[in-house]
Amino acid sequence: MLDGICQRRTVPLSQRKTEMKIVAISDIHGNLPGKEKLKDYSLPEADVLCICGDIVPLEFQRDLYLSECWFDNVFGPWAVDLPYM
Repeated sequence: MLDGICQRRTVPLSQRKTEMKIVAISDIHGNLPGKEKLKDYSLPEADVLCICGDIVPLEFQRDLYLSECWFDNVFGPWAVDLPYM
């Protein structure tokens, strides 16, 4: 049915990546690695970064408007620059 449309791409077993490294962080409350308080701290190399919650700074978490502003203007650009999938 898909002859000529799709070509199967096979990677030799010896070249296949068989492990995935996952970095998980949580309760960062606005303390982004590589910025401000944690400017000298960097996250380890990995394939995936899992942020498990409590991202917004404590002083903003009860104010939806401030939380959204921080998320869009600080967290978003930081996250986009990360080398993870």
